[in-house]
Amino acid sequence: MVNTPSTMVPLGTQSPPFSLPDTAGKVVSLDDFKDSPALLVVFLCNHCPFVKHILPKLVELARNYRRRGRGLVGINPNDVVHYPDDSPEKMAQLSEIMDFPFPYLYDESQQVARAYGAACTPDFYLPDADAYIECTVMKQANVNRKNQKARKLRERYGEVVAVLYRSDFQRLRRKYGRRRPL
Repeated sequence: MVNTPSTMVPLGTQSPPFSLPDTAGKVVSLDDFKDSPALLVVFLCNHCPFVKHILPKLVELARNYRRRGRGLVGINPNDVVHYPDDSPEKMAQLSEIMDFPFPYLYDESQQVARAYGAACTPDFYLPDADAYIECTVMKQANVNRKNQKARKLRERYGEVVAVLYRSDFQRLRRKYGRRRPL
């Protein structure tokens, strides 16, 4: 696999807006989550081994988020010509099989992924209540523990880091190498 690090937008950046179709054809936008105290934006796809690995935990996390009034949205930016398993039809199948408690959106143009700086899957973004990117999971996991803001973020979003940084995820990374580019 290609070594493709996430590029990530700078923290504090206004969340790029999106308006994308879900697996049923309904258009979902960032504004649909304006009343949610927190929103986790996840760039994912069907074929990625890293996504497949964390998917059961992500679904569990989404259910917990929903119970607490938080939002989660999955966005698939992959090109279906190169990745036929990531087609909207296959997205709908996966969403139904896994019983996604969140909208799974298709970013055909990849403009939303580019706006967020998503370079590979899975990539996670956590906008705050005012829709500013408060943290990204990859950066959050490496934040200095003495930092007051970092402690607050870990308390608020620690479960997201646990989804990504379990030891078996690290073993998967060693097996498959770095994450695939979009």
